[in-house]
Amino acid sequence: MSISDEEKKKHQQVDEKKQEAEENKPTEEPNVEQNQQEEGQDAQSDKNKALAEEYLNLARVIQADFDNFRKRSSEQINRARVDGIADTVELLLPSLDAFKKVKENIKDENTLSGINMLEKAILSGLEKLGV
Repeated sequence: MSISDEEKKKHQQVDEKKQEAEENKPTEEPNVEQNQQEEGQDAQSDKNKALAEEYLNLARVIQADFDNFRKRSSEQINRARVDGIADTVELLLPSLDAFKKVKENIKDENTLSGINMLEKAILSGLEKLGV
């Protein structure tokens, strides 16, 4: 019985494939040190992720606090503006009442026109304040 050239080639190819498979196989299993190092890296990675999450939550809290501060400040500014206008009007109303009484008693046209101009200026200022 003789083996033909084709069969020899087939056997040779099979042997080559076996040899390649053995060469591509990992020659040694990961050692204990390498496993410990990888576990340490995983633990450090988990710590970093937890720390990053903590910082992200802190940033969100700070942002919410700042938004609340901005809203409170805006409300305080508006309230102070309204209070200032109310105080001004409260001070000017008696003067406007006095202008009306004075106008009834003035007989001189020049003086009366001057008082009217002052009254109009005060009323114009109050209109600009939204009163």
